[in-house]
Amino acid sequence: MEQKTYIVLGMHRTGTTFLTQCLEGAGVDMGGSEDRHRENPEFLSLNRTILKHAGGHWESGTVPLPLEKVLEQQGKLDGKIRETIAKNVKHLWGFKDPRTALTVQLIMPHILEVDDDPFIYACFRKPEKIADSLNRRQGTPQNFGIAIAREYNTRLLNFLWDFCELKR
Repeated sequence: MEQKTYIVLGMHRTGTTFLTQCLEGAGVDMGGSEDRHRENPEFLSLNRTILKHAGGHWESGTVPLPLEKVLEQQGKLDGKIRETIAKNVKHLWGFKDPRTALTVQLIMPHILEVDDDPFIYACFRKPEKIADSLNRRQGTPQNFGIAIAREYNTRLLNFLWDFCELKR
C-alpha cells in the first residue's frame, strides 16, 4: 500500500489546528500531541532546534531571521531532520507546526526522500486578523503581529512558487 505524507503549513492563528483535526478525523496520523494545538512534538522540537541554530525564534520580538540563516543549517542538522522524519513515517502520516513555514525549505528535501509527492496544505489569513488574535491571546503588539504574519505569508508563497515550479 502506498505511503502518503500530509504537511500543514501556516502561521499561528490561521486555521492549521482545524485542518489538522480534519486530517486526523480522516485517518491521517499527524503525530499531534493531545494538547489543543495538535502540534507534532518531534517536529516542534526539530523546528525550534533549526531556528535556535540559525540564531533566533519566532517569539523573539523581531521579524523571523532571513531564510539564508535557516538554509545555512543544511548539512549541520540533516541527521536530526532525517531521524525526526523516520520516527514519524507511517502509511498515512503528516505533521503540523507553524514554525515549519520558516524551515520548510530545509526540511522538504528530506521529506521528498520518503515521499516524492506529499500533500501540502497552506493556511492563510489576513495579517491584521492574525495580529488581532495574537494580541488577544498573548498580548503580542499589533505592529509586530502584522509584520510577522506578512513574513510567514511571504515565505509560504515563495516556497509554494518554487515547489510547484510556477513561473513568476
